[in-house]
Parts: sequence; structure tokens; C-alpha cells
Amino acid sequence: MNVRLILLVALLSVSAAAPAKKYETPMPLAQDLQVEVILNQQELGVDVPATASSVGAQFGLLGALIGATITAGQVANAEKRVAEIRNVLVDYRFNDNFERQLRAKLASEGISPNPQFTFMATPWDAYSATKAGKLAADGVLIITPRYSITNNFEVLKVSLNARFVNRKFKPNGKMKEKNLVMSWYSFQFPLTKLDGSYATEDAQRWIDLGRQEMHGLLDQGITQVVDMMVYEFSAEGRQAAKTKTKAKAKNTLLKGKPYWGWSLRETPDWIWLREWGVLGITGYYPVDGLTKAAGTASPVAASAAADSATPATDADSSQ
Repeated sequence: MNVRLILLVALLSVSAAAPAKKYETPMPLAQDLQVEVILNQQELGVDVPATASSVGAQFGLLGALIGATITAGQVANAEKRVAEIRNVLVDYRFNDNFERQLRAKLASEGISPNPQFTFMATPWDAYSATKAGKLAADGVLIITPRYSITNNFEVLKVSLNARFVNRKFKPNGKMKEKNLVMSWYSFQFPLTKLDGSYATEDAQRWIDLGRQEMHGLLDQGITQVVDMMVYEFSAEGRQAAKTKTKAKAKNTLLKGKPYWGWSLRETPDWIWLREWGVLGITGYYPVDGLTKAAGTASPVAASAAADSATPATDADSSQ
């Protein structure tokens, strides 16, 4: 009896110590991958630092109330200044340009040779369609893009959240999703800091760039984050993600300023970095924010215009 008990305890100990099997991302994700794209942003967003959460964590309920007030004040302040920037972007078609880039580039070795797109305006549309049984219940890539500016007007950025999920339905009809892979991609345009400049001056520098340059920056950001996602799921990107910890992260100088991380791609104008503890890639393209001469376009605007001219497929918005 004692021998049996000892053996049982030993077996349980071995089982408990055995590491869980690590999920291996399939290559490609699927032959006819269901891709849900949530295009829920209609204008430039404003990013506010997580002041409220940090204050709340330190000072409890009172801190949370104070933090919420601080955040509300920051948002209100930024909203007044960002209105003029939004006027520069009033005719910018972020969602259309993003859809065009996805359709042109997502068919790839690491993602899917034949992606099946469904484009939706809000997360609620996605949930309603899923609940009604209209969308795939397993192996779905969910993409949510965003474009924004920080509330101090120092950084303009385009970002993309990608989630590869298994979706199941319980007998009671409720949906359960399990994230298999989740990554963030961000391409940032930090504004070169001028001596004595504050948020008001920084906001004006973006406005002074003008319509063509601002549109070009956002087009370039869209191009970059889609390229990042395609790269990371490629054979080259997957291998780089596995081997990054063998080399030490370091500062990479770009236009005289250091950026920390594992360098994936470098050019004289921009870089891609993978940061410690972050799933995904961050890119940087510093801009001086100085007024462009009338009738001229920077290399960013010219390059982005060429990319955005890539013809979209004839497919409907939903397949």
C-alpha cells in the first residue's frame, strides 16, 4: 500500500513538473484564412499616458478618482489643439488606405495564400456577426488598426493589433476566444524637439507641414505596419523572433538619437526594432516638423503616394 502511494505521488510530481507544450504557430496560419478587420476609427485619435492607472494603483479609490480627473483634463486640453490637425486630415481616408494595403500584401507564405477578408466598422459588428454564426469559429486573424497623436503632440503614429484566435461556442451559445498569438506593430513619427517648444508649438508644427505631407506620413505608417506583420509571420521573421535573445539589445542611432532594442531593419531615415518583453515591432521615423515649401513633397510623401497607388483587388469588402 505504501509502495503504491509513493509511486502515485512520484508520478504526480513528474506530471506537475512537465512543462506545458509550447504553441507552434502554423506555417501558413491557414490556406484560406478568415481575416476580420475592425475599422472602427473615423478620425485621428489622441493618446494619453496611463496617469490614471498609476495614480490609482498608488492611492486606491481616491487616487483612481484623481487620476480619472487628470486624464479627462489631458484629453480636453489635447482635443482643443488636435481639432486643427484633424482639419488638415479631414479628407484623409485612413480605413480605405489600410484596406488597400491589406488586400495587396496579406497573401503571403507565413499568413495565407488565400486570405478571406471581412471588414467591419466596430467590434460590436464583429461580435454580432460571430454570434449569428456568420463568421468562422476557429483559426481567425483579427486585425485592428489605429492612427493617433500623443496628447503632448510629440509623436504621430500608426499602429496595428493582430490576434490569431481559436473561437469556440458553448452549448449555451456564448462565445469563447483563446488568443494563440497576439502582436502589436507601431510605426512612429517622433517630432524633433526644439528648445523652448511646448505642446501648443508642437501642434502648430504638425499643422504647418500641410495636407500633402501629413497624408504622406500616415500612408507611410500604414505601409510600414502591414509590412511588419507580414514580415513577422514569414520564415525570416519567425526565425528572428526565436534568435533575438541570443544577441544583446543595444542602442541604434537614427539621426543622432538612440533607440533601444533588437534592430531588424535600418535605413538612413527609419528603423525597425524589437523591444524586450514586447510582442511585435516598433518603427521610428523622426521628423523635424518644419514647414515644407509650397508645392513640394518630402521623400516620405512621395514614397507613400506610390505605395497607396497600389491597386486594390476587385473583391468585395466581404468574401
